[in-house]
Amino acid sequence: MLYQLAIHRPEPEHERDVIDSMHRFGAAASSQQGLVEVHALKDQRSDALIGLAVWTSVDALMAARPALAAATAGDDFDAWEGEPIRSRCSCWRRSRGPNRALALASSVHHR
Repeated sequence: MLYQLAIHRPEPEHERDVIDSMHRFGAAASSQQGLVEVHALKDQRSDALIGLAVWTSVDALMAARPALAAATAGDDFDAWEGEPIRSRCSCWRRSRGPNRALALASSVHHR
């Protein structure tokens, strides 16, 4: 499974714009093969908006990228965000080793 996480900290007057964008992203993701689930959440303590998408694989996310980009193509994140978007993709898979532990590979992206 691949877990895609984005943390948004919008300017207060643009919170609704970012939430609407997250919902457009979610709608586009929902039409793609390989999506397991997608959520738009708000941290009540920090007011951060958190997008979480779970994909069956990196390949599924990569195949979905054109549709995801099209869904948010006109969004002005530079104007809406109070600080850079923090995002991370992490891939959990079962190890084939003797103890069958979970292995984690991740990367961090800043927009």
